[in-house]
Amino acid sequence: MIVPILSFLLLQLLTITVHGNDAQDSLDTARALWSEELVTYVDSSSDPINYNYAYRLNGAETHSVSVRNKTQVKGISLTVPDSIVEYYTVEALFDKIQNVIASAGENATVTYDKYYGFPTDWSFYNINNTTTTGNITLFTFYTAIRSKIDTNYATWNSQPNITENYDFTMRLDGFLPQEFTEPKQINVRNGAIVQVTNADGTIFDRTQFSYPTIEEAFATIERSLDKFYGYIFVQFDETLGYPTTYTFQQDIFMSDGPPGYTISNVVAATDQVGNNNDDQQALLTANKALFASHNISEYHFGLRKDCFCVFRDAITVQVKDGMVTKMQSRYGEELTENDTYYSFSIEDIFDLIQQGIDQQFESLSAEYDPVYGYPTKVNLDPEFMVADDEFDLIIDYFAPLSEWQQELNVAKSTWESQGLETYNYIFQKSCECIQEDMTPKLVEVISNNIVSVDGVAVIACERAVRVRTAGGGCTPPTNVPPTPNELLYLIQEALTQNAFRVDVTYDSIYGFPSSLVIDYEEMMADEELIVSITLENDKATETPGTNNTLEGKNKALDSGAAVCNSGRSVAILMMLSGLTAFMF
Repeated sequence: MIVPILSFLLLQLLTITVHGNDAQDSLDTARALWSEELVTYVDSSSDPINYNYAYRLNGAETHSVSVRNKTQVKGISLTVPDSIVEYYTVEALFDKIQNVIASAGENATVTYDKYYGFPTDWSFYNINNTTTTGNITLFTFYTAIRSKIDTNYATWNSQPNITENYDFTMRLDGFLPQEFTEPKQINVRNGAIVQVTNADGTIFDRTQFSYPTIEEAFATIERSLDKFYGYIFVQFDETLGYPTTYTFQQDIFMSDGPPGYTISNVVAATDQVGNNNDDQQALLTANKALFASHNISEYHFGLRKDCFCVFRDAITVQVKDGMVTKMQSRYGEELTENDTYYSFSIEDIFDLIQQGIDQQFESLSAEYDPVYGYPTKVNLDPEFMVADDEFDLIIDYFAPLSEWQQELNVAKSTWESQGLETYNYIFQKSCECIQEDMTPKLVEVISNNIVSVDGVAVIACERAVRVRTAGGGCTPPTNVPPTPNELLYLIQEALTQNAFRVDVTYDSIYGFPSSLVIDYEEMMADEELIVSITLENDKATETPGTNNTLEGKNKALDSGAAVCNSGRSVAILMMLSGLTAFMF
């Protein structure tokens, strides 16, 4: 961030080799320039002469030097005691250079700042070939900046029809992700930002970063001056007065500070961005119809309200027949409206958007899910001139339980209609475990019971009993992979218990889960286990549903299942095209 700023400073410098009359003339010119600047800012600013700079002596470490009321000087070093380093006001540096010029046995090379006149780099040489060097960087002239802010702020406020409604481009500089350093188009209406647009035309999520208006940029620079930040740099537009570039560091010893800001392309607004009621009504009507077409009577979803309010945590909301039945934190803690200060179903959020349109909120925007039509993000601001009444609603996931239940019922019916009770499959686990555990295993199923693994007999015990009860009359073997019947039962359990995530795709012919992910609780970490199952033995002459035995070879109904259980958290990932399962 500092590099481009330093590059600008270097452009200001005028290098002079100090000796003889030229040396004296250059020093006199620089001293006169500095004195002229002091007189200018003493007359135009209520501040005394205050400035900071970073100082290095003989190439050693950097010191922070502050001058207050023109003569009070203090230096700070991270490791060197202040008592052994001499710190200077600008006038004292001029005097030191004057002494070198007056000495017959010394000469020097000095660089002066061409705007303010202070010395920026110097090297003093004497007859004993001893060299003393010093340099000043990151010079912050608080008094001058204060005066320029006052002048340019007055210029900005004098612009007709622009200071309340305008558009501009802003770019951040610094060690930030690319999404923040790319230029943003910012729309301000009635003094408040109503929309931020990315370079590719998409709308930027303003909950990720709060971009400032030009008024707020002036206020930020003022605060940095009030707090005497170690380094402040700012430039202004000559015509409109707004800051075109500004950056600051609270401490010059910081390796990286806040981002630098660049403002450009400031123009008066010609339209009301983000609040075209006709467009918003058309979007709302279309997406309400899309949502209704799914006929989802029971669902839950993730919601966060971003506002100037007490409760801003993400929550899970359960809804049945349009009414909120339960709210809880993402950690499972049950919440009430007394905790959250709101209670919204998706139907309620549709109504909020309609209210904003009907009452002509000064800022209203909504984005919708392309599949189900529910709002994914809503921004509402009833009145720009009323502070802190605006808020955003963000829906980060949606679980249509009634639709999932219908799909499961169809899949179970399809699978059961096949009448498959006896078959073999190959089971393989992939995990961070010993190689023996990851070796493929041949599993034999007879009458829906696993009877052997790799030819070794196991106790015949119906798998569904093992899942539903602690034993069910027999002790099943451990580490036995799930059958399709068991996976279908696990999906039903997940839906009944309102699992956070149930992603499943069913085979269109046989009905078994071809891909499946179950996660009961978002915030609980899951131990993962991956396995594969390949169904074997198929008799091409047999018709599904007429015979409960599959014979022959190489049927490979490729499937996958994944099962992981950590407390209440179970995650399952199955990928079946036939019957090959991946299990977590």
